[in-house]
Amino acid sequence: MLNRFSRLSNRLSRRQWALAGGVAGISLLITGVAAVSLVIGGSSEEELLTDGCVSPSESGVECDPSPTPRAPRFSKTSRPSGSVTPTPTKTPKPTPTTVVILPTREPTAPPVTSPPTPAVPSPDAYITVPLLSDTYLGSIGSVIEFAVMPGTPNTGIVASQNGKIYKVALDGSTPPQLWGDLSAKLKFGGEQGLLSVAFSPGFASNGRVYAYYTTGSPAPIILARYSANASALNAASETVLLSVPDFAANHNGGHIAFDGSGYLYLSTGDGGGTGDPEENGQNLTTFLGKVL
Repeated sequence: MLNRFSRLSNRLSRRQWALAGGVAGISLLITGVAAVSLVIGGSSEEELLTDGCVSPSESGVECDPSPTPRAPRFSKTSRPSGSVTPTPTKTPKPTPTTVVILPTREPTAPPVTSPPTPAVPSPDAYITVPLLSDTYLGSIGSVIEFAVMPGTPNTGIVASQNGKIYKVALDGSTPPQLWGDLSAKLKFGGEQGLLSVAFSPGFASNGRVYAYYTTGSPAPIILARYSANASALNAASETVLLSVPDFAANHNGGHIAFDGSGYLYLSTGDGGGTGDPEENGQNLTTFLGKVL
């Protein structure tokens, strides 16, 4: 019995020592881990005493009342000097984009714009028609005027110095017809007689016709207005607008015409003689030798 108890006691003692040794080993292991942690954290025992301001009674180190926090020597994002340079991170290359080049149209040049062509009639835009020929006019002599009758298609007049006025077809389709006769009012011969005829621009509505003629020598030259239509001129409807005294049978000259504003213009001769003996062309007190 005693031997059995002694063996049992020895066995228990050995187990207690083994348990105590295991506990002590675990404690040493934990202490080692703690020490490694301190080293990795960048603080030695001296640093812990200084930065942590351990009281003098515990460590013999005095503390700064306002300690300046010290950055660790290195962290996860920085390494101490002389350490191994980390391998740079490779930037992934961008995936190449496929560029599709579509066919393009050939550039179209803008149309070339030519400058406008001046309105110049071609050589064959004007022709001579028989109405002005001797064949068409027949016995009409001493023609001093041709005018188109406003508002009447294909119709004009041809006036003779003797005072007779004929209606003519512009295309020569009908022979000349006597349209007006002023021969009884004028003196015909030499440089005297009917000098000009003009239609009012509003002839189609007002039926007005104007005539400029001489009455003899010495006698005045006359500007008169008449009433008319496409069929005939009424010689009895005469209204004398202007009478200019004249002293000789020659140098009567003259033409009448309307401008675009409706004004009637009259040019007179210098009154006759040779070389304008009375100098009417230089005299502003007379209508002779003027444009009125």
